[in-house]
Amino acid sequence: MLRKLGAGSCGWLASALLAAPACCGALPDAPAIIPQHLPPIAAVDARFQSYNIEMIEITGGKFWKPYRSRPGDRMSPPQSASDTPPGMDSSLYQYRPPIDLTDMRLRKLAAALGPAYLRVSGTWANSTYFADSDHAPPDPPAGFNGVLTRPQWRGAVDFAQAVDARIVTSFAVSAGSRDAAGIWKQATPDTALLGPGTVGEGTVASDLLAASGAEIDAVSYHYYGTLSQRCIGTGAPEAALSEDWLSRTDRTLAFYKTLRDRFAPGKPIWLTETAEAACGGNPWAASFLDTFRYLDQLGRLARAGVQVVMHNTLAASDYGLLDETTLTPRPDYWGALLWRQLMGTTVLDAGVSIESGLHVYAHCQRAAPGGVALLVINPDRDAAHALMLPAASVRYTLDAANVLDEQVRLNGHPLTLSADDELPAITGEATAADTMSFAPASITFLALPAAGNSACR
Repeated sequence: MLRKLGAGSCGWLASALLAAPACCGALPDAPAIIPQHLPPIAAVDARFQSYNIEMIEITGGKFWKPYRSRPGDRMSPPQSASDTPPGMDSSLYQYRPPIDLTDMRLRKLAAALGPAYLRVSGTWANSTYFADSDHAPPDPPAGFNGVLTRPQWRGAVDFAQAVDARIVTSFAVSAGSRDAAGIWKQATPDTALLGPGTVGEGTVASDLLAASGAEIDAVSYHYYGTLSQRCIGTGAPEAALSEDWLSRTDRTLAFYKTLRDRFAPGKPIWLTETAEAACGGNPWAASFLDTFRYLDQLGRLARAGVQVVMHNTLAASDYGLLDETTLTPRPDYWGALLWRQLMGTTVLDAGVSIESGLHVYAHCQRAAPGGVALLVINPDRDAAHALMLPAASVRYTLDAANVLDEQVRLNGHPLTLSADDELPAITGEATAADTMSFAPASITFLALPAAGNSACR
């Protein structure tokens, strides 16, 4: 339930972090949220927030080259077409040895995002040979471009079990996996199938769903708002907080919903690959600026009933949640951690339109019966905006000294790992019922464990 409070309703929240205006008239007509009356509108998978580890990371090979070389980066070996996608410039890629899935920092940080789905896929998986023996061939068989060894796959399974993730993967579609008539040589009838797994809004998705919609268990698609600079994309950081940029995910979902309703009615929808930009992300994908896109996209898609969203990637290239060399959490990781700790699977109608200047998403609070959690995003770079919340809450505000910084703060304090790789305590600030001001270019989670919402019991 939402109602408006006029400028005469004073009582600005005093905060050292967010400077409140000198008078109530500076932020008139603040929308009010009555948390106990917010109705449920959707439910998402318990593993809604998930991530990818590319197949090429598991096998080793060339993936998108970071914009900045760092100590410890591996140089590419002599160029080989075997691990460069057809038609692509091999200079855009950099060789990586197989990812160390036994690394304790990687496991600890991934486990903090659990439960999740771990997708092992990507373009390179389309032509990867799964070696069904302990002694893999040194070169891929005819019709394949890479080899996944049994120990490498066992390592992925062990990692998934250690971090409370369930594996989603793709099977090869190259010539080596088919017979002379182009038919796959083997079938696994008990495997849940997702499809079509296409990107964009072209006829390929329509054709694939028309042919297979009745056979799949969920409709899957990929979404990138643009191409990165590597692939001559047109995105710019100046537009990264605009409604046009943030709402593109809605338009793509609408396309796939229409196809779903036509060819696979009633099937759930999964977004199995998404990030700031295709082709490894732009330089600012590793900054706080992208956290607005990341969390706003989660909020929008949950509200629309999308069951799972898989971020590309966990720890590779510029769009990874973690820096691939140091495994240091990036701003998107801290946003993901707060979402995981606070936002439950029941989605509520927050009732606040974007005309208020804020993007507001509501869920039942995770592990708090009757509780409500709000995600409040202020994408306005220049002005604060306000909400009236007539109930006490606990506030968690993410911001940065500059939106292009890779260091993010929680309630004014930098978020960093300890010397022994422990995550910091994620603690909020107790906040009384009041009209709250949300600073320019900030992201706030509000926890209301005593909201008493009957839909959240």
